[in-house]
Amino acid sequence: MNWQNLYDSGWHHPGVAWLGVAASVAVLLRTPASSLRTVLLGLSALTAADALFTGALSPLPKDSWLVTPVSIFFVIAGDLRLLVLVERFSAGHSSWRRALLVAVPLAFVVPLLQGVSTRVWPDAFAEQRRIFLVYEVLMVVLLGALLALRQPLARHPPAGRLLVLFLVQYVLWASCDVLLLSGSAWALGLRLLPNALYYGVFPLAAAWWLRTDAPVTDVASVSPEPAA
Repeated sequence: MNWQNLYDSGWHHPGVAWLGVAASVAVLLRTPASSLRTVLLGLSALTAADALFTGALSPLPKDSWLVTPVSIFFVIAGDLRLLVLVERFSAGHSSWRRALLVAVPLAFVVPLLQGVSTRVWPDAFAEQRRIFLVYEVLMVVLLGALLALRQPLARHPPAGRLLVLFLVQYVLWASCDVLLLSGSAWALGLRLLPNALYYGVFPLAAAWWLRTDAPVTDVASVSPEPAA
C-alpha cells in the first residue's frame, strides 16, 4: 500500500476530521443551550477549519506565503482546544475568560521553545520531521506536567480524560516520527491513528464527555476550588 498517497488524500484529511466534527455537532445540538455548548461548537468549527486549510482540499495554493503562518496558527489553536477546557474545569477558573487568560500563554510555551531550538541548532533541524518530533516531545512533557499539577482526573474526570487522550496522541505522533526518521516508511500509515484522534475523535469526545455538565457561569459547582 502507498501510505503517502493515503496520507495526502482528502479522505484522510479533512475527511476524518469532518466526520468527527459532524458527530460532535450532532451530539451538541441535542444538549441544552449553554455557554459550554457554544464553546464546544466553536472548538468543533475550529477543528473543521484546521482540517480544511491544512488538508488536501485547502483553498490556499501550496506555494502561497500564507501556508506557513496559517499552519502555525492552527497548530497553536488546535492545542488550545484542550488547554482551555482543562483550565476551565480542572484549575478552578470561574469563567471562560479567566481560563483563556491562562490557556493562551500555555499554548505558546511549546512553539516558543521549539522556535528557540531551531534557531540555536539550525543544522539539527534541517529535516522537517525532526521539527515535528521536538514539538511532540515538548508537548508530551507539558501535558504530563498538567496531568500531575492540575490533577484533572480527580477534579474533573471528563477534562482529565481529554488530557489523557491528547497525551496518548502526542506519544503516538512522537513514536511514529522516531520510526520514520529511522527509515521505517510504514510508520506513516501508523501516523493516521494519532491524526484521527486529534482531528476526529477529540471534538466528539469533548462533546460526549462534557455534555452532562451543568450550564453554569461559575465552575465551582462543577469543580470545587481546591482548598488553600
